[in-house]
Amino acid sequence: MRQSFALFTFLFSLIFFISSARIVAQNQICPSKSNNQLFEWSYMPVFSSWLNTSQHDENGNWFIGGQLHDPLTYQFIPTVIKLSPEGEGLWTYPQYGFEWEMGVVDEIVQSSDGSILAAGSCMLGCDYGPTGIFIHKVNNNTGQAIWRKIFSCDGWESEVYEIMEVDNGDIILLARKRFYKASSSGDSLLTAEFDLAYSNHFTTGLAENDHLLLAHQSGIIKSDFDGNIISEYSFEGPVRTMIISNNEYLFVTDNKVIRTDMEINTLDSFDFSELVGDVFQVTACNDKFIITGNNRILQIDFTPSLVADHAFETPGNFEIVDIAEKDDLLFTAGKTSGATGNISMTARTYTLEGNAIEYSLDAGLSNLRVENIEAIESTYQPDLYEIYWDAWVTIHNFGSDTLNRCDLTSRMVAMSTCGHWVYLIPQEGLSLLPGESAEVSLGQMKDFGFYLPGADSLTYTLKMFSMQPNNKIDRNPANDMAEIVFTVDLTVDIEELNRKKLTVYPNPAGDYITINNPENEIVEWQISDLQNKRMLQGFITGENTKIDLSQLKPGIYLIRTFTADRPGHVEKLIVR
Repeated sequence: MRQSFALFTFLFSLIFFISSARIVAQNQICPSKSNNQLFEWSYMPVFSSWLNTSQHDENGNWFIGGQLHDPLTYQFIPTVIKLSPEGEGLWTYPQYGFEWEMGVVDEIVQSSDGSILAAGSCMLGCDYGPTGIFIHKVNNNTGQAIWRKIFSCDGWESEVYEIMEVDNGDIILLARKRFYKASSSGDSLLTAEFDLAYSNHFTTGLAENDHLLLAHQSGIIKSDFDGNIISEYSFEGPVRTMIISNNEYLFVTDNKVIRTDMEINTLDSFDFSELVGDVFQVTACNDKFIITGNNRILQIDFTPSLVADHAFETPGNFEIVDIAEKDDLLFTAGKTSGATGNISMTARTYTLEGNAIEYSLDAGLSNLRVENIEAIESTYQPDLYEIYWDAWVTIHNFGSDTLNRCDLTSRMVAMSTCGHWVYLIPQEGLSLLPGESAEVSLGQMKDFGFYLPGADSLTYTLKMFSMQPNNKIDRNPANDMAEIVFTVDLTVDIEELNRKKLTVYPNPAGDYITINNPENEIVEWQISDLQNKRMLQGFITGENTKIDLSQLKPGIYLIRTFTADRPGHVEKLIVR
């Protein structure tokens, strides 16, 4: 009897446990992730970076797309970056510039063959020259271009809203009021333009077996792959995203998830506007939509109905612009703004319950000081000056985490048509404990382009900013600026005006450059990358000396030349 009772008790407990597990499984839509699957990442290799879109692949790697502003080459480079599932940077595309001067990646998708398709708008010159829509196919593993294509257009097309891959391999881009179709190898096939109202434009699209659904701000167009309209539907929009599931459509508009039949007749809807408001991001995954906004993460299934609502927090200066989801891990991508226009790409991962790794990082600056101030008047144009000085600043760790690195940036006041003279000075290996500080050297700095006829002095304001402590978000950017005002003596000797100039040629260079040293001085030279990492260095004394560049990869570098009695000269060096 006792054995029978024990067996009955065991079976009852087992049945109860299984039933409870099923209830938990039904209610627990997305299980929590462990902390080692969460990360925060920030990236600003130049003064300003921009992020627009994010995506993932089947292995859990993340991709972000946007733009890097390179003030040294005067280019605004459209950029794709691949991150590992742990947030480690794997590659950046393109490595050596962009075929046009300006561009931005608006959309990324993974192609059916596993490669990455990146598309956006571009411009040939910042003087509002020819404009275009580009699409690049990039190898997922290496970050190298498979092919590149630009569609020229008559006017500024704003941005690419969708990349669609058709079953036969053709690729369709939605941009403003057009779609551009290319073959699987990037060859242009056609451009179709649609008669939309002046203020209207496409928002997203969906490619099916024999037609396209093209959503715009007030409806949906059903067309064939050549741009011929099959039918049109008025719609409560604009539509942010749409998918097909079980022979039904699901649309996310500015305030609802709407389920329709294949003729786009509404079957059901769920209004989420009171939960997240007007500003939100959305992604579709498996059998649900993930919607973030108003510090909430919503999970809405395809019924549609709300199945989970969790709170989550973001750092105050982090603006989310896109989200992606993989294996119940939420990837939020956006930008972090510094004290003055310097912007970094930023990404954070969360569980769908809103959990994230928390940091207490706060790098501040003080005691900016300068010495060895000199003004050099141009030998070609009197009263045009370059200003040189050496600088130091004190870095403080005001947070509660150890500070291992941060970037120091400064935008100089001299401006050209398309860019600024900008310094980015990485500080690594700091190891500052909470409350500690250290003075660091900024080296020799320079500003240029001061036309000051008849002046004998210049009052100059220098500002430095800290960004990205430990490659993360600075939780308190209010104290990340140090400033100094100093006076520059503009008195220049006639001997200096008549002095022959050091020159470097050819530029762009191949396997070597020549430094022309007409005064036969002892000249120290250094070649560094754009992150100020020194690649080559040495001394010359002869009039014309060749420098071997065969160790350098093709790219853009900085070459500095120094002599004993005049400030160093820095210029851009392009290696082909």
